[in-house]
Amino acid sequence: MTDQPDTHDGERQDLRPADLLQAIRDEHAARAASWAPWQLDAKDRSLCEPDGYYVDLEDCTTSAHLLDWIFQVARKSWADDRAIAGLVRALDDVLHPQAHLCSSGVSLTLSRAEIRALVRKAAP
Repeated sequence: MTDQPDTHDGERQDLRPADLLQAIRDEHAARAASWAPWQLDAKDRSLCEPDGYYVDLEDCTTSAHLLDWIFQVARKSWADDRAIAGLVRALDDVLHPQAHLCSSGVSLTLSRAEIRALVRKAAP
């Protein structure tokens, strides 16, 4: 048995380090495309939309804070279904709320340091 990365369909594949890095970048780009119109600003630890509205990820320390951001955006006149869905997908990809904030219906808390680490991990 070799120490080769699994592909998404469970098959093994030979990848050189440069190919593996490109595969990671491609996967991130595909995920980020589903976030439209939102983009991750890793430096400011926020999700931003083109008109300047942003969600401060360091505020998302509890599931209530996370939901508050989602519903704040949902009430904006410019927030169509695509913008809301993109925000939910981005929050899921970056913060993994089901694992970190509301696992099995239990309210959990993320520290700002934990959020910073999750943002660094999600950044391209």
